[in-house]
Amino acid sequence: MRERLAREHRAVLEQVLDAGGPGALAQWLVDSAARVARVQTILDEMRSAGPPDFATLSVALREIERLSR
Repeated sequence: MRERLAREHRAVLEQVLDAGGPGALAQWLVDSAARVARVQTILDEMRSAGPPDFATLSVALREIERLSR
C-alpha cells in the first residue's frame, strides 16, 4: 500500500511539473479542485469514523489514485 501511495504521489507531482512554470501548482489546484475536494471529503469522513482498517485505507488510496487521472 505504501508503494502504491508513493507511486500516486509521483504521478500527481509529474502532472504538476509537466504543466511547467512558476504557477504550475496553483494552476493544477484550480484545474483539479473538484477532484481534490472529493478526496478531502472522503478522507475527512474516514477520519471521523475512527481508526482505519485495510478496506478503508484501500478506498482512500483508490480515491487518491483518481487525482493523477
